[in-house]
This record gives sequence, structure tokens and C-alpha cells, in this order.
Amino acid sequence: MLKSMSSPHSEAHWRGTDRGHASGIGPWPRMLAAVRASLHAFAERRRVRRAEAELQGLDDRMLKDIGLTRGEIGRASRHGHDR
Repeated sequence: MLKSMSSPHSEAHWRGTDRGHASGIGPWPRMLAAVRASLHAFAERRRVRRAEAELQGLDDRMLKDIGLTRGEIGRASRHGHDR
């Protein structure tokens, strides 16, 4: 008789049951969490770039009115404006 072995192509491997995942859901929750974290990081970088672009579009007088200088735009767009 042949002993059943798990290969990368076996159904048990893809279900995750051959790697100690008794629930049979395999690595999917970790992969989904990684994708979710990547999408969140992408959205945050996009938000920061938009904020920087909007602040760069203001003239120096308008920046002064809101309490910023041009050199503070990057910090303010990443962390908010606290003094």
C-alpha cells in the first residue's frame, strides 16, 4: 500500500489541513490581512499626497492664515497640524 503524502498539488495542501490548520481554512486569513494592510497603507499614502498637493496649491498668505509655512506642509499632511 502507498502511504498518503501531502504534495503542493494535493487537496489537503490547498485546504490547509496538512499544515496543522485543523479548521481547514489554511493561510487565507493571513493573506487577506496582508492584502487589507497593503490597501490601507496605499490609501493612507494617497491621502497624504492629496493633502500635500492641496496645501502646496495655497499661496503663502493663505498658509500663514492657517498657521503653516511651506516647510511644514509635509509634516502637517502626514501627522495633522498641532502646535
